[in-house]
Amino acid sequence: MNPLPPPPVEPIAPEYRDTVVGERPFVSLGLSDGRTLQHALRIGKKYIWLVLIGALVGAGAGMFENATSPKQYRASATIEITADTADQFRLDTSGDDQGGYIDASRLGTEIAILKSATLATETIRSLHLYNDKDFLPPGATSPWDLSNIRLRHALIGMFEGGLAAERTGHTNILTLSCTARDPQLAADIYNTLIDN
Repeated sequence: MNPLPPPPVEPIAPEYRDTVVGERPFVSLGLSDGRTLQHALRIGKKYIWLVLIGALVGAGAGMFENATSPKQYRASATIEITADTADQFRLDTSGDDQGGYIDASRLGTEIAILKSATLATETIRSLHLYNDKDFLPPGATSPWDLSNIRLRHALIGMFEGGLAAERTGHTNILTLSCTARDPQLAADIYNTLIDN
């Protein structure tokens, strides 16, 4: 009688097979195996120059960007919107006094008025920003003609881009700020905007 040949053995996937004595596992944290930690340190020493070069290039690019970009200054303040000041822009002043409190929709309207194109145009005209080298883009020819609709919209866009108005928490207080390349210009824009 001939014995039957053994059934074919299917190979076990490498990640599931037992390690042979003296063989290091494929994945090792290196906590108990000093050779794996030494290997990682050797690789780190070998490629540390890549990390240093990347850090130097990043720092150099940051310094170049900082040196070549124009300085920006911000003038900001907080203002309280009360019922009597909020009504000065409206035709309908119904007189429903709630002790000085203004609801969120009315504060949203105040923010929209402060950031409106009409108020921006008035401020641009009163401060002659269309002829101000600190307001116009670097290298722009001045003065810009406000009768040209494209230039007027570009000026309004630059004005609104430097303006921020937001409500502080659940209060009647708005934080309004203006950013410009000249600190005095930022303050003048802010003050003229509030006065208008």
